[in-house]
Amino acid sequence: MEQSVGEQQPASVRILFIEQSETAAAPVVSMLRDCRRTAFDVALVSGIQDAKRRCMSQTFDLVLFGAPLEDPKDLEPVRTLASQLSATPLVLLADLPAEPLAHHAVSKGTAQDYLVKGHLDGRILEQALLYAIERHKMLATLKRRRRESDAPRGVDRLTDLPNRATFYDRLSDLLQQSRQISQMVSVMLINLEGFKLVHNTLGPSIGDPLLKEIAARLLSSLEGRVREHDLVARLSGEEFAIVLGDLTQMKDVSKAAESILAAFAPPFILNAHEFFISPTIGISMYPFDGTDAESMLHAADIALRRAREQAADNYQFYLPAVNDQFLTRLELQNSLRIALARDEFVVHYMPQLDVKGGRIVSMEALVRWNHPTLGLVPPSDFIPLAEESGLILPNGERVLRTACAQSRSWQLAGLPPIRVSV
Repeated sequence: MEQSVGEQQPASVRILFIEQSETAAAPVVSMLRDCRRTAFDVALVSGIQDAKRRCMSQTFDLVLFGAPLEDPKDLEPVRTLASQLSATPLVLLADLPAEPLAHHAVSKGTAQDYLVKGHLDGRILEQALLYAIERHKMLATLKRRRRESDAPRGVDRLTDLPNRATFYDRLSDLLQQSRQISQMVSVMLINLEGFKLVHNTLGPSIGDPLLKEIAARLLSSLEGRVREHDLVARLSGEEFAIVLGDLTQMKDVSKAAESILAAFAPPFILNAHEFFISPTIGISMYPFDGTDAESMLHAADIALRRAREQAADNYQFYLPAVNDQFLTRLELQNSLRIALARDEFVVHYMPQLDVKGGRIVSMEALVRWNHPTLGLVPPSDFIPLAEESGLILPNGERVLRTACAQSRSWQLAGLPPIRVSV
């Protein structure tokens, strides 16, 4: 159920009214429509999901929540809605028995104010809504000023770029704004191949100045592409992140990534030494790959892993299929440790024949993983995982001991000694 009530006026106050019953909504809509000093433009929806969909295409000055509140659990979806629409104040319109719940929501900051159904008129309703809007603007201004005054604590001391905490805050704010105006947002996660080797080998006397040069080159590569609401941040040692908002086409993101790769082609020169640093970039796009800062960064990290598997100096967009692939690999890696404890690895032997004499001259020991549900897992699937996790050494030692024991068993059975390669 969705409908618009009231005529559109230039100076109108846009209200998103959530009320399950049109009968219950009618008196409130009538009061708003009859206000003389303020022109209210009311969009009426029947539930929270309808409200979220409407907010994807429209912006509102206030959300008026009139759906029933009968249990403390009913406040949970209201909290979720308030967090997703944090740029828009929310006022509760509650029945008299639900007044304690409404008061609790206001005290916890979920809502700006609450009104009681059946105990208000047009003047009270108008004043309450306008006050909630102004109070929300005032609190937002104070929050912004506090954040600006605390800026040094949110800045990386080496590069003067925003740090991880600031990155999350700014990305969350930008996603909220983009949700209301239906614009794309991109998160680019950048890993610098080669920096860790330089830092670990030559120490911070070279690593720190190099990091500053890297940050400067990263910013210069995006000159003319980064706008006021965009962000370039340092998340950790050699990991940087870029947020680009207000996007209309994905090729703008590709151009930005290609610009970064091109900027890092020349070497960095410090103390007469040349250092080649290769960026690898993983990219996620809102609203396709995530809806909040955490999911967007996670998707970009999955894309970054895929990019690092390809080669340095490349970028990759997030693909859901790649995420499934990494989850499968993670499950197999966890199962590898259990497999060692349960002795699930078996050794098969492939004979090497002397074609002329027709006799076996050697054996090659081949390890296979006899997984309890997947069956025989080929080495190409688990050997790379064993190498990554450090399990290749105990597994290799076990295969070597098994092959030696088998060779001795053949000799005791009367067969001539043969070479066994592992």
